[in-house]
Amino acid sequence: MMVNQIYKKLFFAGLFLFFIGFCSAANADTTGQRVSFIVEPQYSASGLNKDNAVLVKSGNGIYFYLDESFWNSEKESEKSDILAVFDDIDKEFTSNIKPKLNNAFGTENIPGIDNDTKITVLFYPLKGSARGYVRNVDEYSRFTNPVSNEREIVYLNSSYIQSSYLKEFFTHEYMHLITINQKELRVDGHAEEVWLSEAFSEYAVSYVGYNNKENSYIQNRINVFINNPSNSLTEWGNDIADYGMVSIFSSYLVEKYGIKILFDALKSKKTGVDSINDALVKNGYKETFQKIFTDFTVAVYLNDCSISEKFCFKETALKNMHVFTLNNFLPSSGESNLFLGQTISNFSAQWQKFIGGAGDIKFKFKGPPNGVSSVYYIIKKPNDEIIVDYLRLSSVTKEGEIVIKGVGKEVLSIVFIPSIVTFSNVDTSSKYYYSLSASTFVSTPTVQTLPISIDKPLNTMTKDELITVLLRLLYYLISQQQMKYSTSNVVY
Repeated sequence: MMVNQIYKKLFFAGLFLFFIGFCSAANADTTGQRVSFIVEPQYSASGLNKDNAVLVKSGNGIYFYLDESFWNSEKESEKSDILAVFDDIDKEFTSNIKPKLNNAFGTENIPGIDNDTKITVLFYPLKGSARGYVRNVDEYSRFTNPVSNEREIVYLNSSYIQSSYLKEFFTHEYMHLITINQKELRVDGHAEEVWLSEAFSEYAVSYVGYNNKENSYIQNRINVFINNPSNSLTEWGNDIADYGMVSIFSSYLVEKYGIKILFDALKSKKTGVDSINDALVKNGYKETFQKIFTDFTVAVYLNDCSISEKFCFKETALKNMHVFTLNNFLPSSGESNLFLGQTISNFSAQWQKFIGGAGDIKFKFKGPPNGVSSVYYIIKKPNDEIIVDYLRLSSVTKEGEIVIKGVGKEVLSIVFIPSIVTFSNVDTSSKYYYSLSASTFVSTPTVQTLPISIDKPLNTMTKDELITVLLRLLYYLISQQQMKYSTSNVVY
């Protein structure tokens, strides 16, 4: 989690701090040192904006601070266990987490605002299930950001010190420090959009190798995503469903287009969707972010590489994942009409499955006038054949329709996947309305004509005239049959 707080930056103060930082030497923290940290009250269990902490371990790459009251309440044996955990995290950080992420994405701010190559981790009690966060304001001097701690610092919940996922939580937050430095501090002061910053951090856990085991971190994210598949990718509400979506999508994006897409998006002067599109162009891809998202909506439903490489996951943890559909039942006889009206968010999708029905069914989609819609449809046949296509929509009316023939005999089910892929520079709270209808389709009877010309209607002819017509018709059929035999004997 990354907390963005923006304050006016004073030019002269920045120059002054640069001069001071240039001239000063690093001031290393010492074990037992006590510091009063400024923290975020909305996440703190105490509700306060201060936490008094003590430095319990100075590792090779990390200063480990722990809430002083928490530390003092622990028994000596419990303190030893905590220090052993911190020692393990420090070793993992210097040998695996830091080198891998620095090589792929770049570094955090080094030596940074505190002129120290080590980062700080503060463990203190957070509210509920909150795992941790970082604050971009800590990268600035208190001259320009009065609530800064003037450190490269990660805040973690002390309740999770003994958690089997502690390394994953720490890796996620450490990646935020890299994102702040690579995007905000180095690229024109633009902070990355929250959803994409979280996507970077979610994928970092996979990149360092923590999802290659049973009961992995990503399995939890898969469960969250399956329960909330229609959650918006880009509209951030800071709830668990948001993390599930960005985690699964970032895995899909890297699997299909490579880690360099995230790297170049992080280096781009643009943000959010625009930065991904920028990275795709830079790497020679013709696909847009919008198209990739709609392919993703098919992949999470079908997840079958035999149909298309774009409609599946190869990663072990994800290859058996499937989202559930919203099921709609059509009567198997008589005329039927079914109308659906749904609300959907930007960069989200729904999976509408139609079962039952008989004969030819006409489906009609109408998208929102103020949004860009995309509609894939998937037809399943009795022999397990799968047909994937997309519905052509009018650029004017935002409507499209299709007639599916042989429903009930040649077609077992039809799944429509409407999604909204409006460009990112819109009100992120916007909701979009679409409708989807299914109705029995009655085709216009075909008028049968004779293959020979006649002078008047058959019902007005005499017996002799009818015999003449029949003989002409018989002669026509015999001649057609002879032509068929003659062509079948051609030697190729």
